[in-house]
Amino acid sequence: MAMFDLTFIHSQLFWLFVCFFALLAFMYKFAGPAVTKMLDERADQIRKDLNDAEQLKKDAEDLLNNYTKQMEDAEQKARKLIKEAKETAKEISEKELKSLEKSLHAKSKQAEKQLESAKEKAIAEATSELHKIVITATEKLINETVDSKKAKELTEKACKELN
Repeated sequence: MAMFDLTFIHSQLFWLFVCFFALLAFMYKFAGPAVTKMLDERADQIRKDLNDAEQLKKDAEDLLNNYTKQMEDAEQKARKLIKEAKETAKEISEKELKSLEKSLHAKSKQAEKQLESAKEKAIAEATSELHKIVITATEKLINETVDSKKAKELTEKACKELN
């Protein structure tokens, strides 16, 4: 049978239309709803995935905002702690400085007292030696012994004259 034989064209066209409409009816009845159902399910899945993605995006933004707030709070706390630490360190250093000043002042007073004591001791020793020298010198000069009362008077008089 030839494909484009005009004698059989009417029967070929008839069977073509019959097969076409049978296929169309089969597709409409069975394949169409299955494809439609599959496409609807796929569209629902895509909508669900988009909603989930939107929710995840909102959650991520909330987390980011939360972390940003926590970072700002942490930075504020850190600044506050640093400020308090500086103030505490300053207070401690001022206390230590005052304590050191008091200690140095006390040591200075003690050193002054020791110096004054040493000065007085040196003056007393010098005066005592001077008394002895004056007595010895006087004894040699007059060849007689001078009593201690007289020696003291002479020494005091000589010291006053020197000053």
